[in-house]
Amino acid sequence: LLALSAMLPAMLFLLLLIPARALHPQRAAMLEELQAAEGVLWRAEAIPRFASQAPGASKRLCGVKGNWSEAVRAALHRGEISSVFLDPGQEVPESFDSEENWPHCAKIIADIRDQS
Repeated sequence: LLALSAMLPAMLFLLLLIPARALHPQRAAMLEELQAAEGVLWRAEAIPRFASQAPGASKRLCGVKGNWSEAVRAALHRGEISSVFLDPGQEVPESFDSEENWPHCAKIIADIRDQS
């Protein structure tokens, strides 16, 4: 433990010598715009993993992967799922309250917070 504490200043010095990842120009422009905006109460920073890449580089990590359209068509063909078609003449209510429609779930429905 003593040896590690003695090496710590040297390790920190070496870390300072390692150049930071280059910031992609488009990402840098976005960050500058955010940081210059009036009323913003937080500081935008680049995530090191994506700092050198253009905005949108993390897009492949979000959402559905693969060709789900083909998977759905194949499942329809095998009869595992079926298509549902709504009646064009069906009336849509002016308003709908899930808590009123499913009172046994009202406590859970009322506790759902914004997920955006």
